[in-house]
Amino acid sequence: MLGIYQASLITTFLAVLIFGYFILKKADRADCLGLFISFLLGIPAFWCAFYWFRVPLDNVVRFFVSDYQSNSYGFLTFFYAPFAEELMKLIVVLLPFIYSKIKKSNFYLYAFAVGLGFGVGEIWFLANGIAQDPGIANFPWYYFGGFLNERVLVTFIHGGLLMISLSYLLTKQFRGILYAMFAHWVLNIPIFLGVVFDLNEYFYWVVFLSVWVLMFSALILFLMSKFIFEDKKRVGYLLSGKAKCPGCESEYDRPVFGVAMLIRRYEKCPHCEKWHWTKSMNIKKDR
Repeated sequence: MLGIYQASLITTFLAVLIFGYFILKKADRADCLGLFISFLLGIPAFWCAFYWFRVPLDNVVRFFVSDYQSNSYGFLTFFYAPFAEELMKLIVVLLPFIYSKIKKSNFYLYAFAVGLGFGVGEIWFLANGIAQDPGIANFPWYYFGGFLNERVLVTFIHGGLLMISLSYLLTKQFRGILYAMFAHWVLNIPIFLGVVFDLNEYFYWVVFLSVWVLMFSALILFLMSKFIFEDKKRVGYLLSGKAKCPGCESEYDRPVFGVAMLIRRYEKCPHCEKWHWTKSMNIKKDR
């Protein structure tokens, strides 16, 4: 098996394990089937976004722009992914048998289920493209560490962007899709700059791209806290749940920063403001 396919298998496994666990942990049993179907539909949705929207859109642009090597053509293609991908993900959740199950308490789970499937579909779409270049595809799987890290994070980002669209749609507002497309466009800015200024061959730029995706993932966490709890300060709860202070015995959302040691975590209680070792297991399942 080609190294890129081995790397894609590992990447898919990690993405499904990490984000699938998060989704199932937060979901009610009645939603599990709908979430699983949403995940499955998200996988081919990426391919549909490419062939149903991006390719026809590119044909239209090529009709008006004759120089395919120009920066103007490259700039126009920069809008393909935000438009096609955000629209396709929204179409999936708007399917009647899925949208009928979505409500204020679970909309983010459906967004991340579709985003997870969409991200998995993108992993294998890219792997198929890389496999066409034998000079790269035959590298050992561990040469694709950057691919693995980026794709896992982008899978999470796909769900976060759909969450933006869906949160507005639940209140009968349609501008959410525009916000999601704009956020996706901002995410891709370094890619466009790297192509225009030939930066992708420099190591520092590759590092910057990784940091950029990581920063965007952190932004999605803050947006999750805002859209789900209407409180941007509950990021720690999203990541680690709740804990009970062994000192003052108060319950609190775990802080973002702490030291995790398997079954215990060293963290600061926001009530008594003292650092304690607490059990890593949440004290209760709070949806």
